[in-house]
Amino acid sequence: MGFRNAFLLGKASEEAMNFYDATSGYSDYIHDLNAAWLMYNTTTPGDLEANTYSTIVGGMDKIPEGLFKIFNSTSYAKSKFGTTVTSIGKSSEADYPYLVSGGSTINLEDPSKKISVCARRVILAMTRRQLQRIKWNGFDSDRAALIESVYSDIAYKLFLTFSYPPFWRKGETLDKYKLIQGRTLSTLPSRNTFYFTNDNSSHSMIMMYGDGTHALYWANLATEADKSISGETPFEGPQVYFPTTQTMVDQAVEMLAINHGITTEEVGKPVYAMFHLWSAEQPIRHQENAPKDYQIYYPSEPWHVWNPGFNFTDVWKQVIQLDSSQRVYIIGEAYSLNQGWTEGAFETADEMLWEKFDIPPYAKEGRPYSGRSCNPHFRY
Repeated sequence: MGFRNAFLLGKASEEAMNFYDATSGYSDYIHDLNAAWLMYNTTTPGDLEANTYSTIVGGMDKIPEGLFKIFNSTSYAKSKFGTTVTSIGKSSEADYPYLVSGGSTINLEDPSKKISVCARRVILAMTRRQLQRIKWNGFDSDRAALIESVYSDIAYKLFLTFSYPPFWRKGETLDKYKLIQGRTLSTLPSRNTFYFTNDNSSHSMIMMYGDGTHALYWANLATEADKSISGETPFEGPQVYFPTTQTMVDQAVEMLAINHGITTEEVGKPVYAMFHLWSAEQPIRHQENAPKDYQIYYPSEPWHVWNPGFNFTDVWKQVIQLDSSQRVYIIGEAYSLNQGWTEGAFETADEMLWEKFDIPPYAKEGRPYSGRSCNPHFRY
C-alpha cells in the first residue's frame, strides 16, 4: 500500500496530510510510495540531542577518492573515465563469458569512445535509470520487474553567498528572529533554507534545498535557461554544471524577503551563487552546444524510494543477483534498506561480497560487521 493512502484510510485527514507536508520540509514524504518502508522513518521522532554526528575530514569526496587510490595501487587495476555501460551480453570466451560494451557519456555514437570488455564477473553500482538504459542480451526476463521496484525523486540545491554581516545578522531581522544559523521552512519553492554564519569570515552562506514539486520549480527555470541561454543573463559568479542565472538569484532573493518579512533591498545582492539539480529526466547538454564558460552536466538521481506493492525486505537481496545462473551483480543505494544514504550502498556491497564471494564483511572493534540497517524494524 502507498504511504499516503495508508494514512488517509482512517488515520489522518487531508488537512492533516497537508499540514505534515508543509511542516516536514520534504515533499517526498507524502508521495504514494511504500508505506511499510516510510511509516517508521516519518512517524518516529529522533532524539537529536542524544546523537553524536561525525563528518568526513575533507568532505565526502574523500571516500571515493580514497577507494579509487587504493584500487589504482593494485597491479590489475584499470580505470576509464567518461564512459558508460550500454549493453551486457555473452562472449565467445570460455574464461570470460560476459561482453560489456559502452561508450562516451557525452556522445554514445562517437566511434572513438566505444569500448568492449570481456569479464568473468560484472558488478554494477548504478541507479535505476542507468540500469534501464542497459541492453541486456540473454538474461532472465524477470529483471525489468525488479528494477522497477523503486523510483527516483528530484531535488535541487541553490547556494547564495552574502558579504558579512548578512541580512539575517543585522537590523530588525536579527532583533526579531535572533537567527545565527540553522534552518527555516517555507511553502514557497525555496522550501528549506539553511543558514551558515562564521563571524571570523568575510562571507556567510545560505543553502536552499527542496525535493518533489518544489524542485520542479527550479528545474523549469534551469530548462528555460538552457533553451534560451543567449537571452538569459548568467549570474556574475562561477558556473558549474548548471547555469546559475540572474532570474534564479532574483527569485531566491524575493523568496527570502517574503519569508523574513523584509524587502529585497534589505536582503541585499548575493556575491556568489551556484545551482545544482538532481533529476533522472534532465537532458545531457552536449559540448558543442554549450556556451563558452559552461561545463557539461549529466542526468542524475538524488535518491530512490520503494514503490508500493513490493516486499522490499526480500527484493533488495534478489536485485543483487537478478539471475542466479549469471555472475552479474547490482549494488548501490537504489535497492537497499537505507535509500538516500551512503550506508545503503555500503550495506549492499557488504551483502554481495559475503553472500556471492564469501568475503567476510567489514569488521569493527573485533566483531564482524552485523549489516544492521539504521531502521531497527529491519535486520538482515
